[in-house]
Amino acid sequence: MHGSKYVWSWAGDVYQSVKEDLKNGKQVLFVGLPCQVAGLRAYLGKPWDNLTTMDFFCSGAPSQMAFKSYLKTICPDENFSDLNLKFRDKNPYGVGVHITYN
Repeated sequence: MHGSKYVWSWAGDVYQSVKEDLKNGKQVLFVGLPCQVAGLRAYLGKPWDNLTTMDFFCSGAPSQMAFKSYLKTICPDENFSDLNLKFRDKNPYGVGVHITYN
């Protein structure tokens, strides 16, 4: 978890896949942000004995859109492959995000 970016993950059709696995009797572990876990539970509509959920304290993680917008401000040509981001960097100046170009 050291250096994690803490942005929303793209859920896609994961809720549907989880529901199918639960219906088929599989044990499911769903890990996400608190809002994603709540969204899954609302989508499922009832508790399932074979579902275990785990959420991370996020304190307001930005959406993918907000994060991508931020990246465009620091890398206008959108060549993100050359970008090296370290979140929660422990450098001596106390900066939370350390950015370098390869």
